Amino acid sequence: MDTKELTIPAGQTKTATFALVRTVGPSAEVTIAGLTKTLTVNEGILPQLDTGDTWELAMMTPDGELTATFEIIGGEGSSEYQGQMSFDPPIEGVLSSAFLTIDKQYLRDTGLEATGDGGVPFSMKTTMEYEPKDSQIYPLTAGKEVTVTEIESSEFMFAGEGEEETITSTYTYVVEGIEDVTVPADTFRAFKVVKYDVDGEPAETTWSSHAVKGFDVKSIDHEEGESSDLISYTLVGSNS
Repeated sequence: MDTKELTIPAGQTKTATFALVRTVGPSAEVTIAGLTKTLTVNEGILPQLDTGDTWELAMMTPDGELTATFEIIGGEGSSEYQGQMSFDPPIEGVLSSAFLTIDKQYLRDTGLEATGDGGVPFSMKTTMEYEPKDSQIYPLTAGKEVTVTEIESSEFMFAGEGEEETITSTYTYVVEGIEDVTVPADTFRAFKVVKYDVDGEPAETTWSSHAVKGFDVKSIDHEEGESSDLISYTLVGSNS
């Protein structure tokens, strides 16, 4: 830590100018004893979500454009957040909403349930597991890499016919740095995170911003040919 004492005789004033150069990291503290409180920069830390937090996205898919709204609807006193996502128009004319559970410690999906009709009854239930269980991308820092195996187990019911499926995939998440990203909601300072498959090919790129509680203000799914941009958001409580 660099320090420098500045003596100011009683009854006199002096102007002190300093610059704070901070590398990309989860937090930094600046203390000017007796003059100000401690300034803490929380960029990149694990976000804390609140019931009522809402994000609206414009999604582009191979089948066309749609609007997706994601809202935190519960989770107090639990190890998981409960979220609801709605789609307008419904995906493939069937899926209009879905309920998700999100692990608070790692901020990753653990479950999804959805039903739809569109003329044909449809339901889906998915659980997600991760190995190693303690793999953690937070706090986000430039250059950080985390490799995780994702196990996705799903049960489908469509037109009275049931099907089960388990997909196991290994990905490496790389925090490539911070960029300014402009989307319909605003221009955000965001962490760029690229998700690579086992062949080293990008599967997904996301830009998450502390200004919106770590939500992805922009994303590109390279495998599915989909993308999303943040349109608007409403946050309950502090995003510190």
